Order: sequence, then structure tokens, then C-alpha cells
Amino acid sequence: MASCTSNFNSSTIDCSTVTGATFNTNSGKLEALITTRCSGSSCHSAGGREAGRFLAIDNYNSVKPFLTQGANSVLRGNMPQGSSLSTTELAQWQCWKDAGFPQ
Repeated sequence: MASCTSNFNSSTIDCSTVTGATFNTNSGKLEALITTRCSGSSCHSAGGREAGRFLAIDNYNSVKPFLTQGANSVLRGNMPQGSSLSTTELAQWQCWKDAGFPQ
């Protein structure tokens, strides 16, 4: 199933006001988001349709090699397929990327 794409407009984000834009430290929310929307989905889970292309996501070290490509796909609206992220979730992804993907 293909998703609709729409580039996230990051020019209006003040990352100093966005909370949860780390993987799991300092109340980071990206680990939970990735776990539920990516590795907990039928895509990037073991045996999922994208598990062969990207390894099943289960911790920071396993997602780290794919963060730039994954974030770009998320921010373009290509992932997660079949659903969309909220504006807050997209802002968290953008700020996480802008900060260099802190753990």
C-alpha cells in the first residue's frame, strides 16, 4: 500500500519548544514511536515486508545506520505507510534529525 506524500514544513519549528526529540533519554519519545509505528508494524518487524531491506528495529544501535534515510522518508510523508504522524510527532522527528539523532 502506498502512502500519500507531503513534505513536512520544518521552517516553522522552534526545536527549543519541542519535547521528546531524543531516542530514549530525557523523556525521549522516538523509541516508543519507532517501536509502535515501525518495528511494531508489519513493515520493519521480524518477518515484516521491509525487514529484509532494513533490519528489524529493536534498539538505538539497530536503527542508527538508517536514521538519516528513515527520517527523510518520514518527513516526506512516505512512512509510516498506511497511516500518518501527527504534527507533534513530525516535529519530534525533525528536531531529532536536526540535533544529530541523540540517543
